[in-house]
Amino acid sequence: MAEERPLLDYVLPTTNGYRPAIVSPAIENRGFEIKTGMINMIQQNQFAGGPTEDPNEHLANFNELCGTFHIQNISVDAIRLRLFSFSIRDRAKIWLQSLPADSITTWEELCAKFLAKFFPFEKTARLKNAIHSFGQWEGESLHEAWARFKEMMRKCPHHGIALPDQLQTFYYGLSPLQRP
Repeated sequence: MAEERPLLDYVLPTTNGYRPAIVSPAIENRGFEIKTGMINMIQQNQFAGGPTEDPNEHLANFNELCGTFHIQNISVDAIRLRLFSFSIRDRAKIWLQSLPADSITTWEELCAKFLAKFFPFEKTARLKNAIHSFGQWEGESLHEAWARFKEMMRKCPHHGIALPDQLQTFYYGLSPLQRP
């Protein structure tokens, strides 16, 4: 027979049932510890999910930070999966918390879902269009135009434009006086 409980017990919030989306790999090293200094460093450059933020840049910075230390017998992915939630806030944190429990088991899955959310197809299309319609600005030197073009390419690393096509786009985007 079921134990009788006051009605209030059935409506009080509990933490039962909350499980994060990220499943961190099991760690055999009993002395495993991530120092608070590392967490603080990661929290200094959090990604909020705003439209002007670059999720690729966030992942690159995050990977760079995670690459600054090594814990014996602990995979880099295990460390990244444990630390990633400290690197985000606001909309990005809400997004991560909204994912189904235990739905992310690898670093690659996390990156793919993160980029799908914060680097949507529309943004990719807009950046690729800007690359394809590149043109040298009036008064811009050849060096400045090349630096700007490379920055456009960097902001959309998954552009899929072959190197010969990149060079052709840049060349035909130069002012006629700059083309040999």
